[in-house]
Amino acid sequence: MYSPLKNTLALLLLASSSLAHISRVEHDHAHSLSRRNGLARRCAAASGEMFSKRAAAKRELNKRWTPQVDYVQNTTCILNNDVTQGPYQLDGDLIRQNITDGEPGIPMYLEVGVLDVNTCEPLADAYVDVWHCNSTGYYSKFTGVDPNKDHFCDTGCDTNLNQTDELTFLRGIYPTDENGVVEFLSVIPGYYYARATHIHAQVYINVSTSDDGTVMANDNLVHTSQFYLADEINAEVDTIYPYSLHPSLLRRTLDTEDTTLASGNTTYVSQYLDVTYLGETLEDGILAYITVGVDTTATPSSGGGSPPGGF
Repeated sequence: MYSPLKNTLALLLLASSSLAHISRVEHDHAHSLSRRNGLARRCAAASGEMFSKRAAAKRELNKRWTPQVDYVQNTTCILNNDVTQGPYQLDGDLIRQNITDGEPGIPMYLEVGVLDVNTCEPLADAYVDVWHCNSTGYYSKFTGVDPNKDHFCDTGCDTNLNQTDELTFLRGIYPTDENGVVEFLSVIPGYYYARATHIHAQVYINVSTSDDGTVMANDNLVHTSQFYLADEINAEVDTIYPYSLHPSLLRRTLDTEDTTLASGNTTYVSQYLDVTYLGETLEDGILAYITVGVDTTATPSSGGGSPPGGF
């Protein structure tokens, strides 16, 4: 027999259970952010000192293929496995610093400093893997996936995100030097459906290289994160060719609208890249840098795949 009271109680119990689950998830996330913020705060001075030393070694661009920064970043991005690596990650990236492969776009010299959060010392010989989309939202190895469509809806959309090609543009992995720094030559990324402009990054330790010039390091992954550019820069990028071809096809998701970005920043943890223009205008290119802190005592995890809903 149908009982309104019985059904109402059942719904209340279900809602209570759901709220309890949400509360636990929010508590776990808050605890994770609090821990990351504490570690980053402890290493803030070391992060600043790291880039002060880099500034002291600054040279003209024609004397060194990547320029040095002349100011200090005291915030640290604590790389965290809670941040999705997305579906476009593949093991076996080429060991290289120039990852452009002829892709058109605004030149970007990406500099990543890596600190061990246990010692607040620069971490040498840590392999940093980076990958990002091109000026119109396409990822190499997945150029058959339309960046202007929703591939993550529950029904009514193409959820096939299988690899479609063997292209390698805007992907690469390279070890940090004795100062804990690695540099890449790339172009400013574009954007794709429902995501702000971003760069994916992972850090590996105890890496063995392959004879074919790649790293198969999926068993030595210690941390994962994403780096972002400020919307003021992104808005200007949108007006410059070939990026200007994209807005008419797809509106760019703002940083403030990106839930992956919003979940990661605290007082001492920043996922934003600090940017210096290489010339008079943005079109001349940028130097983008960030300090990342990694926990080398954490149990390494495997690469590959993607958490549900992550991209």
